[in-house]
Amino acid sequence: MAQNYLILRNTSNPNEPLDVNKGSVLSWQEVDNNFVHLKDRDIVSTSLSGTTLVLTKQDGSTLTTNLSSFLDDTNIFITGTTMSGSTLILHRNDNVDIVTNLFAPVSTSQYFINAAGVNDYTGTTSGTTLMSIEQGVVYIINFASGNTNTTGQTVTIDIDNLGPVPIMKFDDTGPIDLEAGDITAGFNYYATFDGTQLQLSIDEPIFTTFTYTNMVPSTVAVGGIPVGSTFNNVPYSQILDQMLHPALVGQLHSFGVTNKPTALEIGQVWSGTTIYRWQSSNSFLVSGSTKIYQGLSNIATGLTTTYPGWNFYTGGTPTLVYNSPATVAFYVSAQRTTGGNAATLFYVTWRHRLYYGTSSATTLTEGDIESLGTIANINGVTGTYTYASGGYKYFCFPSMYASPSLFRDLATNLAVAMADASDGYTQNSGGPYNYQLVSTTNAHGVPVNYKVFRTKNMLGGTIKIVVT
Repeated sequence: MAQNYLILRNTSNPNEPLDVNKGSVLSWQEVDNNFVHLKDRDIVSTSLSGTTLVLTKQDGSTLTTNLSSFLDDTNIFITGTTMSGSTLILHRNDNVDIVTNLFAPVSTSQYFINAAGVNDYTGTTSGTTLMSIEQGVVYIINFASGNTNTTGQTVTIDIDNLGPVPIMKFDDTGPIDLEAGDITAGFNYYATFDGTQLQLSIDEPIFTTFTYTNMVPSTVAVGGIPVGSTFNNVPYSQILDQMLHPALVGQLHSFGVTNKPTALEIGQVWSGTTIYRWQSSNSFLVSGSTKIYQGLSNIATGLTTTYPGWNFYTGGTPTLVYNSPATVAFYVSAQRTTGGNAATLFYVTWRHRLYYGTSSATTLTEGDIESLGTIANINGVTGTYTYASGGYKYFCFPSMYASPSLFRDLATNLAVAMADASDGYTQNSGGPYNYQLVSTTNAHGVPVNYKVFRTKNMLGGTIKIVVT
């Protein structure tokens, strides 16, 4: 029989007055029995009866709470939930389902910073000029000199003349000053901004957050979230901040263009008349103070941002074209009535194409490659690719990217045999797989050499290949 009310380690538990204190180490049998009891406390389902939320535990007992005080005049509320993998579905009483992925990755930007000086460093961003230091961004910093600071002296960096920001490292107690010699000259460090200081690490950070998606416009204003708001992979923390701490200063958001793409192929020209649009979160912006920039170049000035609704500006754009991967930032800014400036941005990117697909040919020409399936605006080659049945499976990408370390069958988890030197695939720039190098010219006249990888054998069935 399960031994109820056993706890490990502690001599007493104020939350469970009936717990048994053995005063000695538990046997394996007692530990197993205790887990049987603890399992019975797991919540296995939720339901709504009127305005009463019911949580049903594994042992059949329930916990209830009355939600009537949380309901507004619209009488719209959650009636139940469904969990499928990492997808949470909230069912409302008006038959609207709210779907969100609990483990959606955060999209992050990266900037490379060259840092000169020592201790109080001066940073210059490669390829662009930053308008602000932001959270959720990875700053890759290469220091020209190591730090020599004394105890109590904080190391700082001033990136693009935005002002000095402390550089800290972390231990179990939280942020602490760098010690002399923590920074090695010529080594790439990763840094993220927490709102106060840059956190320095030798490892690339991974951002994961809980996000919420519901494209049905909201029907009531809640805190700082206006009626008609929609949410597309918005972090829960951002939504709660808007609800509980609505901004009393002017904010700009949703900046972009309406008449042209922002993801371009290498060599594609960005030019001509552009229609910009943006929104503000409130009316606390100075009339006539709105400006639009491409990098540090001013595109428009003297504009007025109105609230609510969309704001538009139509005008010419500097001709931009890049023959290698590039990212260009466009900003909209406005002066706040409370002081300072509000700003937001979007990016235009130039990237290569990746080709993959099936062919019975043992080698591919440029035309063969371009007849395969394609993915535009790539920023890497890893991923899972679905191939039709029959023929060899081909995987082709620009030679600037590193060769894969593994081609794996998603269904069996086994490595996929790939063509080698005996099949005429003799090129190798590092890694376990050989390839052929094929010269191509893309649709915009830019020459690009492609690495062409092929399966060793023809594969009769469909297959999903994981490339890492």
